[in-house]
This record gives sequence, C-alpha cells and structure tokens, in this order.
Amino acid sequence: MTQSIIGHNETLFPLLRRLADRQFPHAWLFEGPKGIGKATLAKMLAGVILGDGFETSARRFQMSSNAAYAKILESNHADARIIQAESAGSEAGRQQISVSEVRQLTSFFELQASQGGYRVCVLDSLDELNKNGANALLKTLEEPPKDSVLILIYHGTTPLLPTIRSRCVSLKFSRLSVPELTEIANGFEGDPITEDMLDLCEGSPGQLQIYQDANIAPMLAEIKKHLIDAWPDISSHRLTRLTSLLSSSEKFQEIGLGTVRRWLSSCAQSADDAETAGRYSACWEALVRTSNRGKLLRLDLTEQSAANLSVLLSLSKNIR
Repeated sequence: MTQSIIGHNETLFPLLRRLADRQFPHAWLFEGPKGIGKATLAKMLAGVILGDGFETSARRFQMSSNAAYAKILESNHADARIIQAESAGSEAGRQQISVSEVRQLTSFFELQASQGGYRVCVLDSLDELNKNGANALLKTLEEPPKDSVLILIYHGTTPLLPTIRSRCVSLKFSRLSVPELTEIANGFEGDPITEDMLDLCEGSPGQLQIYQDANIAPMLAEIKKHLIDAWPDISSHRLTRLTSLLSSSEKFQEIGLGTVRRWLSSCAQSADDAETAGRYSACWEALVRTSNRGKLLRLDLTEQSAANLSVLLSLSKNIR
C-alpha cells in the first residue's frame, strides 16, 4: 500500500493550508498528465480529510497514520467513495463512468458522516465522463451538501465543461523531474532504468513502471533513435527494426504505439502554429483508428505495425 508520494508538495500546499484553517472548499480539480500520481494522492488526501496524519519533506508527502486510507483502498469506509470506470480503458478503447454512479453522489452526500466530519468522493476521472455524466456531476457541484468534498481527477484528454471548472479550486500537477523519477525508480524491482525510459515516460512514474515491467528497453531505444530523434527525416527502411519489435507481441505493440501517441500529443501541444498542431492531432487520431481497424479485422501484428507506421511516414512527409 502506497503511503508516500514524491514530487507534488508545492502543488499541495494550498489544499493542506485550507484544511488546517478549516476553510475547506467542497470541490477540487486535480489537473495534469495521466500517470503522475494524481489519483493515488487524491485517495491519500481523502484519508487525511477523514482523520489520518501526514508529514511533508523537501520532495515527499507521507502519511504518518493510515487507518482511514486503508479502508478507502478497500472500498470499506462509510464516509468515502471512489468513482471510476469499471475497467481501465486504453486510449484506443476508453471506458466510461456510468451516469447512475454520478447521480448516486447526491444521496451519498446527504447522509450524515459516521464520524461527524466530512464525506469525501474521488472521481477518477473527468476524462471518462460523457455529456450526461458531466451534467449530472454539475448538479452536485451547483448545490453542494454541507461538509462534502469532491476531488475530481482530470488528465486533459477530453474537453471539460467551463461550468465544472468554475466551481472547483484547481491544482495543476506537473510531470515529475528526472531526479524525482530516479528517486522513485530506486524503489522498483527488476532491470535497471535506462535513460530512454526516463525520457519517454514523460515524467510519469506509472508509465516508467510499465516500461520496466515489460522489459522493452530495446524497443524504446529504437523509437527514440530512429523515430523521435530523426524526425521528420524518417523512412520505411529506417523503421524496419522498429516494425519487427512492435510485431513481437501484443504487449510490445500496445506499449510502443502508446508511447508514439503520447509523443504526438506533446508535439501538437508544442507546435508553433495551429496548422502543424492540427496535423499532429490528426495523426494521433489516425493511429487510434488504424489500431482499432487492425484489431477488428484480426490482422496479424506485423500487418498492424506496418499500417500504423505508414501513418507516421505520411505525416513526416507533410511536416518536412
């Protein structure tokens, strides 16, 4: 059970200060890239709101007691609720949080807290709410019951209703630095963490753990050397080895193409003009469609890899 987290103390300061001053807003919006610890931290903070102790150091937030937090993780705390999609969805097939679960928040918050304090809900994440779910959530935000706290996780992968944002106190979480990631990785078991892993995980300890568990250092090196560092001067010949690696297993293909999609998303965000940003975004969408089509038609992994990389080749020619 995670009882400490590295890298977000400065971001947390406004929340911890308001909790200490007993002037605690009812809704918080945790914004930032997926995989950097927002949801884990939200659950830990739910434990703190419900009575657990904590301490902070230069780079670490740590729980000093965890009775409430342990019950929250087991979905066994009367004053806490975690709402999330029933199963983790990938970028290519995202799951949604049901509207009925969001609507049940009203009755949950109307109950008196068993210990006379707050009732807390963590919603993970807003990216997995459809329009009806977002409207149902907005009703709770507009008329918040007394002593209720909502912590909303938002990865930024889908549009967010301005009316939801305006009713929350926003905390923006950044990707972790290399020193912070290295400190976290020291606690991992398995093969050593490579520089390519640190570079391509984009500040996400969750993604870094996935990389290490999958033992895909050779493929990441190929993505870095022959695609990202060479961009846009790539060719089918240059990507031959990468095609082979992506085709070696479904896991390699899923993680490898996920890495490429995240890189395309970063390129779109940092593009100098709207036209270029649009091209990167369109390529991201084309990769998702191509992956879905390959699975639907039950193409073998080599055909799927070749089809996805051909999308990248087309983009490279338009960018040059």
